[in-house]
Amino acid sequence: MKNYFIYRDDDFQEFWNIEQADAQVTVWFGKLGTDGETQAKAYGSVRAAEKEAQKLIKQKVKMGYEQVSEDAAGEAMGEKKYALSYEDYEDKGRDQIWLGKKILEDKRLPELKSIIVGAWEETYEKSCQPILDFFVEHKESFQHIEGFFIGDMEYDECEVSWIIQGNYERFLNAFPNLKTLRIKGATNLELGALSHAGLRKLEIICGGLGEEVVRSVAEASLPNLESLILYIGVEDYGFNGGLNSLRPLLEKGRFPKLTELGLVDSDMEDEIVELVLASDILPQLKKLHFSYGSLTDKGGQMLLDHGDRLAHLELLDLEYHYLTEDMVERLEQLPVEINAANAQEPDKYGGEVYYYPMLTE
Repeated sequence: MKNYFIYRDDDFQEFWNIEQADAQVTVWFGKLGTDGETQAKAYGSVRAAEKEAQKLIKQKVKMGYEQVSEDAAGEAMGEKKYALSYEDYEDKGRDQIWLGKKILEDKRLPELKSIIVGAWEETYEKSCQPILDFFVEHKESFQHIEGFFIGDMEYDECEVSWIIQGNYERFLNAFPNLKTLRIKGATNLELGALSHAGLRKLEIICGGLGEEVVRSVAEASLPNLESLILYIGVEDYGFNGGLNSLRPLLEKGRFPKLTELGLVDSDMEDEIVELVLASDILPQLKKLHFSYGSLTDKGGQMLLDHGDRLAHLELLDLEYHYLTEDMVERLEQLPVEINAANAQEPDKYGGEVYYYPMLTE
């Protein structure tokens, strides 16, 4: 569970958020209006993490931080989440997306930095294409927006594999000032000929990423991209490529300013580790994510064997893994911050061993 806090006085305004998940405590903090920083630390037990989280919360409250709701925290940071609905307009004779009162007439719209689109009505059946088209149609009202997150919904709202996405080519062309784009769901997702000089961060969260989408990213012109996080997923939920599909992403000069890379949530995470360790792009990275996938001691040993190639990293994120305790202890001796929280045990059935990524369905 996440807890959100805001501190305000005449000279200082800051947000501070904390989440305790299993044996890990993660905090996000910074001045309001900035992206801030993230710090994560794993503890020896869930109880130890709970005690540390409560201690940190008490300290912040004593300092004058006020606990607020998620929505209030988001609005204080310049973002707002909208849950949208379809309505039938008889005069047009077809379904249209109803957004006017929720967004265009929102008095805070000129102040927002980012917009989050949550579940839309009949999510299981309807594409988000009318939503994307709406933003394009009214693009003059959204030129100040720096971040969009399309499809922010939990599994009880819609399973990730059932989120129906759309084509983002016109959408991206309409917003040259956009810095961050996060997309959840890959069913019917198309990026087209992706070209954007301003985009700094691209994240696609899904249970299976189609090869065409991977190719669009690999062939994209994104000269200022700094962070790329792709949930690879599994074949049963849409991933129809292989290591050769991912290899072009790692070519030197492909993304000249990239410093954060995540090829995560894969059932071939060990093989992805090997691919990245041999790549030309590794020396320019500061943060590297092999999280949420099927990482085992095989991949862990490769990381140990190439520790000299990782020494320049600020973070090696391995959260949600199948590493043994001994391997985790050895990896933590590397000269880089390691996040190895949320260890998993493989399933055993009929004499076979199964390693499942975190997010598929």
